[in-house]
Amino acid sequence: MKIFRNGYIVDIESGTAKLADILVGDDGKIKEIGKKLKADCKEVDLEENYVMPAFVNSYCNSDLAVSNSFECGVGKDLQELARQLVFVKNLLSGAVFLNDKPKTIEKIEDYSESELSKMSENFAKTKERFFAKVGLDLFELGAIDKQYKKSLAEVLEEFGFLDRDCVLVGGNCFEKDELKIFKRYDTPIVLTPNEDGRVGRRMTNINALRFLDFDIMLGSGDYSEIDFFAFMRQLILGQRQLFEDSKILSEKDALNMACNSSLMGFENKIKVGNLAHFAVVAKEQFGQKDVLKEIVWRKNKKDVLMTIFKGEILQKSGKILMKNLPQYDKIISEIQQRLRRN
Repeated sequence: MKIFRNGYIVDIESGTAKLADILVGDDGKIKEIGKKLKADCKEVDLEENYVMPAFVNSYCNSDLAVSNSFECGVGKDLQELARQLVFVKNLLSGAVFLNDKPKTIEKIEDYSESELSKMSENFAKTKERFFAKVGLDLFELGAIDKQYKKSLAEVLEEFGFLDRDCVLVGGNCFEKDELKIFKRYDTPIVLTPNEDGRVGRRMTNINALRFLDFDIMLGSGDYSEIDFFAFMRQLILGQRQLFEDSKILSEKDALNMACNSSLMGFENKIKVGNLAHFAVVAKEQFGQKDVLKEIVWRKNKKDVLMTIFKGEILQKSGKILMKNLPQYDKIISEIQQRLRRN
């Protein structure tokens, strides 16, 4: 067992933070939360910093992320290093789970009808979750409409993709009628604000997604810069600019998206009985009274002091503590050297 002492536990729903200890059992689950807990076990002093649910990176592609960062293709010899690099960057940002290189369909307009049918049948056989990275730009929607005389959402529905375990990535250009089609199948959606900003995509209308009660998550996409605090700020500022309304998207909304773990099959909340997945974030001595605003607007990935998975500290003050993972700087150095040789 292990006790994490003196942490301000953040409740995203209420927007409060209360000083308490967290007792974690050998099974990685939270056994007790309270003040001055007593137990004969290892203790970790959190020094009155924030303890919040860990971030979840619901969609990323380590190969493309490293390729985009170093402007060089990642061959098979570099794929494992690329995966390790992106995994470490997630730990440093306070994320404990990531969907790295999941099965993805994109550029639907490049496939024939028979190819689309075959892909859909394969997903039905394997019962494997896949991600539809579609609806990102108007050119794509226009090409599909010209080819099929139907909207992209209708094409995905017709070929049976939405009957499978499908997750929508982006959907930046879908209008309300098309979103309603995805909602009929309870399709979750992952937003990639950093990638969208880098390639100049039209921002997703989150207000429409929330109106239709979509399950919304965040991902880093095809770029290796991972900072969930920055992602949340991008979302909030973008929506406020789009609607000219400072209340259109709250800090609570953004944090819930960044910590959404519905694809992972666990409840990402700090409470008794749940797995101890959390991030420790530096608390200012004279912080704002509004805890959520302080976390979203005043913090960045350098403020993540610890990343904890099932009660085990995987990252502390920028140092990776996992025994089976090389040090962060060594991974960077190895990738750079290999890229130079190539």
